[in-house]
Amino acid sequence: MMQILWLCSYIVLCLVLTSVEYTAQAATPEQIFARAAPSVVVVEVVDEKGVPAAQGSGVVTGPGLVITPCHVAQAGQRLRVWHGETPFVATLGYADSEHDLCQVHTPKLQAPPAVRGAVKNLAVGQPAYIISAPQGLSLTFTAGIISALRPVLGSVLIQTDAAVSPGSSGGGLFDRAGRLIGMPCFQLQEGQHLNFALPVDWIVHVAQRPIKYRETVPSPGVALPDWVQHSTALRTPKSLLVPVKPGSND
Repeated sequence: MMQILWLCSYIVLCLVLTSVEYTAQAATPEQIFARAAPSVVVVEVVDEKGVPAAQGSGVVTGPGLVITPCHVAQAGQRLRVWHGETPFVATLGYADSEHDLCQVHTPKLQAPPAVRGAVKNLAVGQPAYIISAPQGLSLTFTAGIISALRPVLGSVLIQTDAAVSPGSSGGGLFDRAGRLIGMPCFQLQEGQHLNFALPVDWIVHVAQRPIKYRETVPSPGVALPDWVQHSTALRTPKSLLVPVKPGSND
């Protein structure tokens, strides 16, 4: 009898500890936004006269360091980063064109780096949240789920139905604890809510590369890396895949 009581008490204790652990990790959408939003910025592309030409989003990963897709960072002559209502001069750093991720350096920016999650902890059906600047509307918060995890280049593309629009590219994809798990980058042109984010391990890899300042050279057009256009993970005609384009300031 005592053994049965002990076993029941042990099971109850385990359940309580599991519940406490989950509660500690999970957060409400309001809490997630409050935790993650200070680490998301607007990346603005300007011409030689300083006139805004296009705009995307970016995530702070370290002191004065922002990561954004290269199809945003290389869309014009000069860069400017906005954190709240404050603009900062920015320069292009290391560019990983293969993964479409670029460093943007802005030494005077004081913003907390995003707390990093891990790809290994992701599962289809988990909540997913995007903070970005669609159409220039900074710190827009959208919610959805992880729709699929599609293996590619030693990691996964994170498919989500959380809404994106032009200007969202480079925002943060966050988990239910407000940790960065990816970066929205491209979508299927035909269909609904078929959006894809680059995994956080790629973001970390680019963020850790040595600083290498580069002259911003405008890309001849918005394009996806070859691995995306020919990816067997997506099994879809490359003509249907398009980047989440920088928003226009026309």
